Amino acid sequence: MDYLRLKTSPPRRSFKENLGQANHFLVTIEVGLEAVRAGSVDPAGPTWTSWNPQDQRRSADRSSGFATRAALSFLVTALDAYVLDLLAMPCVIQDDEAKNRLLKQEDSTARIKALAQICNLTDTIPWGMANVARPWRHRLLHRNATNTVTARIRRTLLDAATEIEREYSGLDVELLLAHLDQGKEPRFKETTALIRGCQQLVQAIDSFWLDKLDLEDFASDTVDAYLTAENGAHLKQRIDNIWSKDKATTLRTLKNVLGNAGFTLDEGRTECSVAAEELLEGLVNEPPSKVKARLG
Repeated sequence: MDYLRLKTSPPRRSFKENLGQANHFLVTIEVGLEAVRAGSVDPAGPTWTSWNPQDQRRSADRSSGFATRAALSFLVTALDAYVLDLLAMPCVIQDDEAKNRLLKQEDSTARIKALAQICNLTDTIPWGMANVARPWRHRLLHRNATNTVTARIRRTLLDAATEIEREYSGLDVELLLAHLDQGKEPRFKETTALIRGCQQLVQAIDSFWLDKLDLEDFASDTVDAYLTAENGAHLKQRIDNIWSKDKATTLRTLKNVLGNAGFTLDEGRTECSVAAEELLEGLVNEPPSKVKARLG
């Protein structure tokens, strides 16, 4: 028997598209900048621009700092976007109480803190790393900002210093926190560690909600979200495109919609899977008039 399976939520897939290879990109930038430092780059540069720094080494060092600052800023923005995406249709968080609690938070900082509390992640290393990234990004962008981590986060990270050094390429936690408190630019190793920590946090949050997901409801919501995209501007057309054809075409189109959201069709039951035949048959046989009445 075939089963529909969801290994990764759409919000996490989007997060991974933005930041899944961020550290690889940073390494690539550093490799190129090392060539600049060594003076092995043609000052003429590409034909579509001009590049002739007075001091190539200093220019490379400043460019490296810009890259880490930009990466840190993008990281926090992507993390906030992931949390908002969890609450968008099709909604991964199906617990109404949890959903309402998150929607009532006054800002992104409070929202992700509430989410970490719900997921029981507030004493973990990834949560600590995310809480270093956020105030650091704020201090880099706002001249008079003095944001830093709470005493609880500081203790969580310091208590795990040995583990962090082992798992995060020799990262020195005390130095990391000192650089944050001083408002310095994050070093390359610090930036890649914060990115990795946030990636691990997103993975943990995703696993928490996927374990609780009613996949049949989520599959139906996924189809509905596709039909009502762009405020329903293409609702009638999309319904007609799916259900006005023969059943084989309808089935193939619905599989494509679910596949684009991350569903896979596998043999054998696994975690976060549902029998495909009954679910797909229900979607295929739903009368178009009923779909229009329900969504229109």
